[in-house]
Amino acid sequence: MWHCDGDVRPILDMLLECGVRGLQGFQPECGMTIDFVASKRTREGDPLLVFGPLAVTTELPFCTPDEIRAKVRHAVEVCQGNADLVMFTGNTINRTYRWRTSGRCTRRRRAYSFGAGPVDSLTRACTGAISALADRWQLP
Repeated sequence: MWHCDGDVRPILDMLLECGVRGLQGFQPECGMTIDFVASKRTREGDPLLVFGPLAVTTELPFCTPDEIRAKVRHAVEVCQGNADLVMFTGNTINRTYRWRTSGRCTRRRRAYSFGAGPVDSLTRACTGAISALADRWQLP
């Protein structure tokens, strides 16, 4: 798993040739879009494990719930059959994050059939934990 802040497109193929099998922390605002990432394969030709693609600097703080739902829908559709997707943020969630948006993402993700594999279980665990923290801390 490679955490890749910024635009690593110029070196991504080299990273994959070295054996990287997954990406987390890629930033769509820097050109590392889910469309681009999902099109890549491991050196063995397998789909990548992708943690993302919700941007914490340009999307989550500013997008409406409908815009977030559309981004989640797009990521699921792009990754279906092309990459193993764990719906996640691109980086650390900061104070400008709309906590309730994570619950909306979870509900949207459940509308799609991912199966019951370990990636799907991890996605449920991560988004469930975020929603639980929001409830506990009474965040908006």
